[in-house]
Amino acid sequence: MSLKKSDKIIALVGVLILIVAGIGIVLYSSSDGENDTPIYKNDDKTMFDISFIESASMPIEPDNQAYSIKPKLFNRGIKPYVGNVVISQKNLKSVTFYLKYNDNVKGFLGGRLLGGIGADTLTVNVKDSEENVIFSKSGKGSLMVNETIEFSSMISLEPIEAKDTTDANQQLEKRYINTEETYKITVSLKTGIWGKFREILKKDTFKLEISYICYEYSLVGMNDETPDEPDDDYPPLGSNLGFGVYSATNFGLTKL
Repeated sequence: MSLKKSDKIIALVGVLILIVAGIGIVLYSSSDGENDTPIYKNDDKTMFDISFIESASMPIEPDNQAYSIKPKLFNRGIKPYVGNVVISQKNLKSVTFYLKYNDNVKGFLGGRLLGGIGADTLTVNVKDSEENVIFSKSGKGSLMVNETIEFSSMISLEPIEAKDTTDANQQLEKRYINTEETYKITVSLKTGIWGKFREILKKDTFKLEISYICYEYSLVGMNDETPDEPDDDYPPLGSNLGFGVYSATNFGLTKL
């Protein structure tokens, strides 16, 4: 049985429609599968940015909290105050030493005459575990010290590629910089001409406060809001600078 020409055309059109429909289904399925994969993933891994803030100032006490010195009447030497403070922290930014002293009797006639003749002189000296002098300050009649040791210990802020948040946090912690240092604080007193006699029943006291600040890091997934750019004072560093790099403000000594 032979088909009419019109029937052949209809059959051909039907075949073409089926072919086009099949191609469309294949393309749709492929496109739908691609939409299920976030664009920030690569081989089932996610990119995480690193953001940071500075912690609040945290106080720490030395092993000797008797902040006083008493002159000895029949001994030319006066035993200094000695205290040690151990700093053991991750991602340490800075350590601050604050000391304030006022002589209880400021020299002859209370220091009102003759330029404070007889007033006591207090000296504070801070060394690290290698006996390097971090700073040394003296004052006659009174003294205030506010010295900060800055640590160049920021970690690398390069994004982390990880399979999940747990993996990303583990990688982040591997970048942390551990700092452990012991500082020795020595406070010595040199009495005036008659200081031993007028102060034999009364101690000279001073105020000592030590505190530190650390960097606190956190992860931000690329699908989250992008964190603010770090401040110019804290530029991203491509590698760890390591432990023990510091400088003391208001003092010319810098340890490299």
